[in-house]
Amino acid sequence: MPNSYESITIDIGHLTLHALEKRGAGPKILAIHGWLDNAASFVPLFEHLDAHIIALDLPGCGYSDHYPDGFRYHFVDTAHCINLAAKALGWPNFLLMGHSLGANLCPWVYTAAQDTIKGIIMIDGAGPVTESSEAMVARLGKAQAQSTKSSALKRIYSTPQAAIEMRLKATDMRAEDATLIVERNLIETDGGYAWRSDPKWRLPSPNYYHEEQVLSVLEHISVPVLWIVANSGVLTGKLQNKVERRAQQIPKLTQVSLDGNHHIHMEQAAATAQSIKQWLTQHALST
Repeated sequence: MPNSYESITIDIGHLTLHALEKRGAGPKILAIHGWLDNAASFVPLFEHLDAHIIALDLPGCGYSDHYPDGFRYHFVDTAHCINLAAKALGWPNFLLMGHSLGANLCPWVYTAAQDTIKGIIMIDGAGPVTESSEAMVARLGKAQAQSTKSSALKRIYSTPQAAIEMRLKATDMRAEDATLIVERNLIETDGGYAWRSDPKWRLPSPNYYHEEQVLSVLEHISVPVLWIVANSGVLTGKLQNKVERRAQQIPKLTQVSLDGNHHIHMEQAAATAQSIKQWLTQHALST
C-alpha cells in the first residue's frame, strides 16, 4: 500500500467500520462509496486533492463488519451509520463526498449533521430511487420472500482475475479501476475467492421513497452542494427529467458535467479533483 494513505478502523458501537485515510493540509472530507464498491474507489482522487480524506467502507462492504443474518441494509440505517462514524471521528466540521449510492446518501446524512457538514460533493448520484405508492405491495412481497442468509447468496471465483472480469462485465469501467475495488473486496475461501462484501446487499429493498419526499429533503440543504455528473453515467437518458427537477430543489447548487462513465472519479480523477478544487475556492471551503 502506498505511503500516501493508510487503513484505519472506526468503532461506531454496534459495528467496526474500516476506512482508508489520506492526510493533507486542506479540508476534512468524509467519502462514501457506491453500491458494492468500497473505500478503494476514492484512491485515484487521493493524489489530486490536498485534503484530509477518510473514505469509509460502508457496513457490509470492504473490510467493515456485516449485519447479522436476518437484517438488511436499509437506506436510512446506512445513513445513520455514516453519522455515527462522523461523530466517532470527532471532526467539528467537514465536507461530505459521495459517489453513486454514496451521493444518494449524502442528503440523508446531512439532515442529522447540519451543524457539522459545511458542504456536500455528489458524484454521479442524485438521491435515492423512488417509485409510486402502487408499486409498494409487490415490492414488499418480493422482498419478504427473499432469504436474508448470507450463505444462500455466496459466489465463488477460481482466481482474483475471474472476479475482476465479472465486475468488468457488470460495470462499464476501466480494468485498473475495477482491479482497485475488487482486490479490496476479495477473501480467499474454500474453492477459490469470494466477495468480502455482504451478499445481503444484493437483496431487493422492501420499500422505496416517494419522489416528493426526496425533493423535500433536497430543498432543505442549506450548505453549498457540488454535483458532478458523468455524461455517460447513470443520470442521463430516462432519468434526465427527474434529475433536472431534483437539481432545481437544491438552493446552493453548482452542477458540473464531465466526459466519462459512472466511475468518473476514478476514470477522470484529475478532472474531478479540479472541479472540486474550483468549487472549494468559490465557496471558501479550502481550509
